[in-house]
Amino acid sequence: GSTRRDFRTYFFPFSTFLLLPLALAGQAGKSLIPYTDVKPIVDALRDGPLRRRELATRVVAAVGERARRWVEHSWGGVLHRATLHGHVVFGPNVGNEITFALRRTWLRGERVLSTDEAELALLRAYLHGYGPATVQDFAAWAGLAISDARAIFERLRDDAFLATVEGTSATL
Repeated sequence: GSTRRDFRTYFFPFSTFLLLPLALAGQAGKSLIPYTDVKPIVDALRDGPLRRRELATRVVAAVGERARRWVEHSWGGVLHRATLHGHVVFGPNVGNEITFALRRTWLRGERVLSTDEAELALLRAYLHGYGPATVQDFAAWAGLAISDARAIFERLRDDAFLATVEGTSATL
């Protein structure tokens, strides 16, 4: 028979994933930030926007020194995960430094879009910045399957302009 094993996923700089058996993950203690756990970032930002080093100091106090490099020197680490979950956005600049803020406190009054509305808004923003473009261009930029990108393009078809660029049909 097969043996069931439980793992915890950790995310490290440079998009490296590490699967640790839960027995070993427990030994890691506060020295690792679980990939799925953005709570230390969210907790650190509860009092308002923070610069990267300020944020790192608070996260380190919560989870340990090894977290410092993931917050201070990486965009692909825990900060990226917190943004993907919709918790963290850029806050106001302080001099030439960026800050991070909680989305729910910094963007009060935001309108939540349906999936269809969000997809169309994304396509419109893409075409505004990069158009004219093909379905393939948009799919590659957005990380979508061609079929998904094509479906979004079809919903925009009545509001879009078609152009021919170097013999290729593109949308503007």
